[in-house]
Amino acid sequence: MFTNWVSAFDSCMCNRNRSIVLFDNCHAHPYIQNLTNIELVLPPNTIQPLDQSIIKALKVNFSLMRTASVIVDLDLGQDTGSGRCSRSCKL
Repeated sequence: MFTNWVSAFDSCMCNRNRSIVLFDNCHAHPYIQNLTNIELVLPPNTIQPLDQSIIKALKVNFSLMRTASVIVDLDLGQDTGSGRCSRSCKL
């Protein structure tokens, strides 16, 4: 699907006499040869700043939920194993 789209887009750019550089960071996408008006750049695995903030928010929310679960278990006097998990599971 990606190969077909890039090839069609390359033809479109050729018809318009335009050239572009396309950055793609998805490892599932193959390198495509014989492109005339698109230079496909596949940089090494890098995490973009937006991805970093999303990952950080996910970790913070998970930690808050895990902590709340442990507190509820302690308040109810139950040992559901979440306390052991909270000590052994790290993100």
